[in-house]
Amino acid sequence: ISIITPCYNAAAVIAETIESVLAQETSYPFEVIIGDDCSTDGTRAICEHYAKEYDNIHLMSYSKNLGLIGNWVACIKATKGKYILGCAGDDYWNTPHKIQMQVDFMECHPNCVISHTDFDVLKVKSNKLIPSHNKSKGIVPPIGKIQKEILSGRECAAAVTFCYRADILKKYCPLDTYVSMKFPREDWPTLLIMSAYGDIEYIPVSTATYRVGQVSITNTIDYD
Repeated sequence: ISIITPCYNAAAVIAETIESVLAQETSYPFEVIIGDDCSTDGTRAICEHYAKEYDNIHLMSYSKNLGLIGNWVACIKATKGKYILGCAGDDYWNTPHKIQMQVDFMECHPNCVISHTDFDVLKVKSNKLIPSHNKSKGIVPPIGKIQKEILSGRECAAAVTFCYRADILKKYCPLDTYVSMKFPREDWPTLLIMSAYGDIEYIPVSTATYRVGQVSITNTIDYD
């Protein structure tokens, strides 16, 4: 199993992110690929500490800033696992059973190319936690081959909960094109493409916490 953690200037929270991954209780061995995109706030020093302490953590080194998509693609290319899960440097997993639950599910459902779950939302400024976002709003994400739903914005899927089948992702998703065309995000096109080759399945259990309210590439006050 491979877990990727792309990060940039996340010194205040990256330790919590890494600890939530290391806390996983699983019968499957897993590697952690951390892609620090030339952070300037001390993030790298924290990541280096964990990489020295744990043999299964691999810290990527870049000579220049790659950007959100470039960093994500570099992390994906470095993975060796049958399944790939992601936890960005400003989010964290909230259950130690995430890997085991999703991988077990996908092992029993070989047509499933991506599984995802419910998630909590943490509003950073008010420190308010909204548990089980989908359940709290009465949202039931569609399952199966859902390209029409994805194109119409009805997929209701959070990338921090994704578990990808690695061979399908690497075979059919044009990762270098993501970079050359300067895609603003990776989750939506990957979900759309992979749904052509198998089922998208949903597990109605919260496994991750998504932070909102802090400045990041997808939560920004200045898109310029």
